[in-house]
Amino acid sequence: MIAQARPAHDDMRTVFSRPEFDRSPSWFSRAVGALSRFFDHLPFGAALKFIAWVALALVIAFMLYRFIRWVPRALERWRNRGRRDHRVDDVVDDLGVREPAEWGAEGAAYEQIEDWKEAIRCRYAEIVTTMLRLRRAVDEPGRTTGELRGDVTRSTPECALPFGELTEIFEVVWFADREATRENHTRLVRLADDVRGSLGIPLGGTAAAGAMVGPPSFGAPS
Repeated sequence: MIAQARPAHDDMRTVFSRPEFDRSPSWFSRAVGALSRFFDHLPFGAALKFIAWVALALVIAFMLYRFIRWVPRALERWRNRGRRDHRVDDVVDDLGVREPAEWGAEGAAYEQIEDWKEAIRCRYAEIVTTMLRLRRAVDEPGRTTGELRGDVTRSTPECALPFGELTEIFEVVWFADREATRENHTRLVRLADDVRGSLGIPLGGTAAAGAMVGPPSFGAPS
């Protein structure tokens, strides 16, 4: 009987050693427990201990906020590694002069005749002019696609990825001399709508002429 019981005991040990039966505390629980013990040993009253917990929570929230803002910039830098920048005004005239609605109307006209290359140029100019009017990008002659991407990434991190992707479509069509198709035009328009949505602009809307939303907000490149 004893010889038969040993294999069963070994089987039970094997089963209960599986991860789903592991009842050891998680790293988060251990960290919270360690902090609790640390605060319990502080020679403070309950009120001061509560304030210390609140201060710690605020520090963690701030670090998380900084991390969330850093991620889009890091992804944008990784996407743009080794990429050659191009002057936008080499192919887009009057970028800082015409209004977004004018570029949109011209883009719609080219879409009607299915001239996707010109439509992409106009739709890109439309969203760039929107960013200029809202002071999310620097409005000066000779800006390159990379500089505009950097402006948007620093001023509006939530727009960094869609703006970067639509810029890539524009670059591929106009500077790499790739064929413009309905598909990449549709993709650029959808990304531009994502940028406008992040800025709170209604679908199909544009920045009003001369509109400015707060002061320029360009953090130092990191």
